[in-house]
Amino acid sequence: MIGPSIAALLLVGVTKDQIEAAREIDRRDRAREADRARKQRQRANPTPKPDRSLTIAPASDTVVKPTAEILQYRPPGKPVGAIPEDWRPNMTGLMMADQKGLSGARLDLELQRFRDYYLSEGKLKADWNASWRCWLNSPFQEAGNTAKPGLVRATNERDRQNIAWRNALNKLEAAANAGSVPAGGAPLDDAIPF
Repeated sequence: MIGPSIAALLLVGVTKDQIEAAREIDRRDRAREADRARKQRQRANPTPKPDRSLTIAPASDTVVKPTAEILQYRPPGKPVGAIPEDWRPNMTGLMMADQKGLSGARLDLELQRFRDYYLSEGKLKADWNASWRCWLNSPFQEAGNTAKPGLVRATNERDRQNIAWRNALNKLEAAANAGSVPAGGAPLDDAIPF
């Protein structure tokens, strides 16, 4: 059924499509105004929102919110501590390293890097063998497995400069150890990275 105002619009030449478009615009305007009014009411009288943080749901219908004790729980016998200086990975870690192509001197170098990193950072871990496995699965290790031992890939200009200087110092040290440094101790020209 057509209302009198719509019939009047049709008589003056307004099409049904134009009337529907006007209705849609009016509906959107009313929805926007209602949304604005709702937001103003919320700002004037804020209601606390439910805490939707991590909840642990047991088999029953009750919901238990995590406490500090629950979130910091560690199995007995797994204290957090610094890495021992003489730490070596267990057999699983050694087999995983072998699968990644680390053995012999390269494995020793990587173990030393791992220990030095965690000693220098002072990081504490509950399971150093798990940390070693994570270290081996790191994307940085994936990039390094195709390179020569000791070769580090530069990620930015500063890293490139540091690597160039490190390589220069290594060349000078190797030359000094081989006895090929000229008299007077002048550095080798090809060792300086500029």
